Formats: sequence, structure tokens, C-alpha cells
Amino acid sequence: MFCMAHQPIRTCIACRSKRMKYELLRIVRTPAKELKIDVHQKKQGRGAYLCFNQACIRKALKKQIIQRNLGVQVPPDFEKKLLTVLNGESR
Repeated sequence: MFCMAHQPIRTCIACRSKRMKYELLRIVRTPAKELKIDVHQKKQGRGAYLCFNQACIRKALKKQIIQRNLGVQVPPDFEKKLLTVLNGESR
């Protein structure tokens, strides 16, 4: 019998689709109440996941889904940072 290793599944906070953890972008509220992009998915703190596409990023920001899920104000330049990571400039 073949046994596959468990693969963690997470849900995008914008579109609610379930995907493998490594297919999503993690955003973290650090213990210091700062909002960070966690590309390597190793940072400590409360996390939320977004799909790697502009539609989900824009929806999460427009409808304040990130604020609601992580309980922290989103800085004005955060969308630019997310889109930079999306375009592969900061990976």
C-alpha cells in the first residue's frame, strides 16, 4: 500500500478557495502588531493566506479582509509590497 505524506491545506481569505499551503502567500501579524509578508512561511505570529493573484490581493485590501482576520491596520504602502512579491521582485 502506498502512503502519501500529509500536505497542509489552507484557505485564501479573499476567494475562500482551498489550496496547498505552498501555493499561497502568507501574511503575518507579528507579536509586535506589525504586518509582514512571510514568503518562506516561517515567521512567528498570526497568519492569513492569499492566492498569488492580483484579484485576491485587491479584494482583500478593498473589503478590509486582512484587517478583519489579523486585527491590525493595513499600512498604505502594503498593497505595493504585496504586488512586488507577486511579480517576483522580492521572492
